[in-house]
Amino acid sequence: MSKEKKMPQQEEKKTLIYLGPEIPGVVAVGTVFKNGLTKKLEEKIKELPAINMLLVPVKDVVKVKKELTKEASAVKICYQKVAEYAAKKGV
Repeated sequence: MSKEKKMPQQEEKKTLIYLGPEIPGVVAVGTVFKNGLTKKLEEKIKELPAINMLLVPVKDVVKVKKELTKEASAVKICYQKVAEYAAKKGV
């Protein structure tokens, strides 16, 4: 009875904003998603799940931006991983 778990964004269809670094050709900083994610972004999330932490409900923007200023926060670590990925892949 194991069903494949969907990403939270797909289940809830909330309005999300991307607070991570730009991934050229995939997503820009501050992009808002109202009706789900793009195919390209979903593919990149499968490659690098850290991207998912940077897609936040609009109501949480201030809280997450504060977390991004803390070096040891989970969000900051994910941000750094995504930045390294984007630089290395040159996507």
